[in-house]
Amino acid sequence: MGNINISTARTKAYAQKQRTMNTELDSKQTQSNPIPPSLMTSTNRITAGGSARVCGLLLGYSAGGNGFQVFCRREYASYTLGMEKQEVKTEYGFTLVEILVVVVILGILAAIVIPQFSPAATEAKTSRVASDLQVMRAQIGLYKIQHNDQLPGTTAGVTFQQAMTEKTDEHGALNPAGIRGPYTPRIPVNPFNELDTIEINGALGGGSHGWQFSTTTGGFYADTDAQTSL
Repeated sequence: MGNINISTARTKAYAQKQRTMNTELDSKQTQSNPIPPSLMTSTNRITAGGSARVCGLLLGYSAGGNGFQVFCRREYASYTLGMEKQEVKTEYGFTLVEILVVVVILGILAAIVIPQFSPAATEAKTSRVASDLQVMRAQIGLYKIQHNDQLPGTTAGVTFQQAMTEKTDEHGALNPAGIRGPYTPRIPVNPFNELDTIEINGALGGGSHGWQFSTTTGGFYADTDAQTSL
């Protein structure tokens, strides 16, 4: 019985202390930052005797019967309990509609800008083909001079690619110790069909090879139709 009385006295003292603190808190809160009832929700029921305002995350109560209903914070920018101030940050993101609008705008810009790069890309490829043709024709002429007017690819057992990319002797035969060549480190790639193969004495054009070479005239051309006249 004595223990019950002591417990009841402590409960009443605690309740009185809490009422005093909450009175001060309510006064400050009402003046500066009142909490709307719509932001409070029921959480649990405390069945202890007496009545008290619960601090911490709980913001209010409703007395009734032998207990009282406690309310907790649902969402609020900030609140102050005694000496403790707690901040709640709300994070925001993009909505689906906003993302779709951005995607549509990017698609429109791409449709406007990309076609403008197409002619520039074609011109760059054409310039590259013209440059490669100039280099190869010059090296073929040098080969002819150093091999007694003999064109590359006309020596038995030696292909055009071998004659241009490997060492040969003065007669055009392959010779790792030879003093002629190589005239190019590799056969260039035609950027219009991505081929580096060479058609010997075939029909010019069609694009089945990267280049076309005539062992009769010594002419070296691009095998793609639009570049045969370069």
